[in-house]
Order: sequence, then C-alpha cells, then structure tokens
Amino acid sequence: MNLRRIAHWVMSTQPLASLVRFLYERRFAKGAARGQFRGVYGDFGAAIASAPRGLPVGYDHDAAGRMYSSRPMFPEDYAVLFWLMPLLQNGAQVLDFGGHAGGMFDAFRPLPVWPEDVAWTVCDVPAAVQRGLELNSARPEPRPRFITQLEDAGSPSVFLASGSLQYCDSTIAEILVRLPVMPDHIIINQIPLHETLEFVTLQNIGVAYCAYWVRNRERFVQLVIDEGYELVDMWTNPGKLCIIPTYPRQTRPVYFGAYLRRASRDK
Repeated sequence: MNLRRIAHWVMSTQPLASLVRFLYERRFAKGAARGQFRGVYGDFGAAIASAPRGLPVGYDHDAAGRMYSSRPMFPEDYAVLFWLMPLLQNGAQVLDFGGHAGGMFDAFRPLPVWPEDVAWTVCDVPAAVQRGLELNSARPEPRPRFITQLEDAGSPSVFLASGSLQYCDSTIAEILVRLPVMPDHIIINQIPLHETLEFVTLQNIGVAYCAYWVRNRERFVQLVIDEGYELVDMWTNPGKLCIIPTYPRQTRPVYFGAYLRRASRDK
C-alpha cells in the first residue's frame, strides 16, 4: 500500500473524516476543484440534489457546450483508433455518443489514412450540438452530423462512446435498444469501472456539477454481451483517476476501454 493510499485511509476514519469533508466541501464548491469528485450516492438524483449552489448542473448550458471545442490526440485515443480504423471502410457510419461538439472527429480527421466516405454522427445534449453546428461552418467536408436523440441515429455500423457513458443515467443496454438499428461494432473508452461496487459520485467540471456513474465492471460488460455481442478486447486507461476523498473503498475504479462486436449467428 503506497503512502497516498495510507493517507486516504487515515483521513477516512472518524473524527478526521468529518473534518476533511467539511474542508473539502469548501474547496469543491470553487472553480479550483475542476475535475475533482465528491461524495458517494445511490443514484443520479441524489448526487445532483447534493450539488453546491452557484453553478448549473450537467452539460446542457452554454458554458459547458463550449468546452472541448478543440482537442488534441490523447494517449487514450490510440486504442480506439487501433480498432476503429479497420471498420471505416465502404461508407461506414459512426455514432459518436456524447461526442460533444465533434472534438474527436476533428482530432481524427487529419490523419492521412482517414477515409473520405465516413459518415460521422454526434449525439449529445442541445448545448453541445449547437456548438458543434457553429463549428461546422468552418469545417471542411465531410462534416459531422449532429443529433440530440438516439432515435435519429439512422443505421450506425459503429457505436463509439469515449468518456461519455459515466455522465448518462442509463445503462449501456438501455442506450443501445433506443437505436433504430443495433450496430455491428461497439467501441467504448475512458469509462470508470469498479471490481465490486456500483455508485454515483459528483464531479466539478469547472463550469458545472455533473453526476458521474461508476459502474460494476462485470455487470457492465455482461449487459452488452446479453444484447448479442462478444468481447474482443479490453484495455485500461492508466492516466485516468477518480479519487473521492474519505471514500477509500470507492476510490479504486479503473478506467477501461473495450471493443465488442455482434456475435456470429452461426454459433
């Protein structure tokens, strides 16, 4: 056990835990706490109800909609590209769930091996979609399409969700069944999964507070398998952390990525 883990356990015992939570609450309510987490809750509603006053909740407002308008290639993106690139042939249709204003599309599009006939659709909240449409005026063709409802996704061959599912109060299975057509391929990345627990925490994203799901790893994967998919690969995102002060049991999720494809009907 390293020194950080020992310190976390010590601060999580009474009476230190109460003092730490009091002091941390004051910090968490400020912009300096951007990206940090607070509390453990049983559902989205409880996490949202606990949010400090002064900032909106969620991504559907102008300030949050203008985040991530441009983004570089991150180290976490390369595992996605490894599985995505072979699928982008013959007019592939990608549904980028929670893709905000199209930042991942912009990061991938300049790659020299990027096919010209990829149809890329982003599904997100109205504020992010509005920002994406504004950015489309300066994007070269082909531009991403933007929607706010999964039912308008058309017939995607690839479902992509990178860093978005934890902000959604629906299971992966509930999301997939809303699509007009089940995709042949699913690529997920940057999702926090816990070995034993499942809970919601609250994140300060700088301009808002967001409820944030940490799912149980085995159950998460099984839900997708139950929809007719097989797990091809699973990897970790070692640079991602979710530290929840005074909750040592919950501060152990690992961020994962996964590629799943429709199981063969011949089996």
